[in-house]
Amino acid sequence: MAYWRGLVHGTICGIVVGVLVAPRSGRETRVQLERSARRWTGRGQRVAAGTESAWRQAEPVVRAAAKGMGGLAHTAHPLVERAAQRVAEIAARRGETIDAVAAGPAPAGPGANGRAAGSGPPDLGASGPTPGADPGARA
Repeated sequence: MAYWRGLVHGTICGIVVGVLVAPRSGRETRVQLERSARRWTGRGQRVAAGTESAWRQAEPVVRAAAKGMGGLAHTAHPLVERAAQRVAEIAARRGETIDAVAAGPAPAGPGANGRAAGSGPPDLGASGPTPGADPGARA
């Protein structure tokens, strides 16, 4: 409320000061204001006409895009449902809940070597990697 009161007071003070220090007479100022109002009215009408013309040209494209987006949502819905089912299947096989799978792997405690898990290279033990294992293969 204080903002609006200050805005109104500032506007009134600005008008009063402007009238008192105006370099022209009242009649000259009114003529200038009338010209300025006509000029700005003409500009506003041109902008409105240009906006209306641009909308007429863009409207079919916008409507087609909106229709296409509706089709995209319709197509994506079954894919999202299948992905959710797949996550549920994986979670069930691993004996976890879907929330646990979505949260990602749980932080591990200290490893066999006394270090926190993920703090360095894996501890391969004395035997090294499993013979015949492909290091690039995924589990």
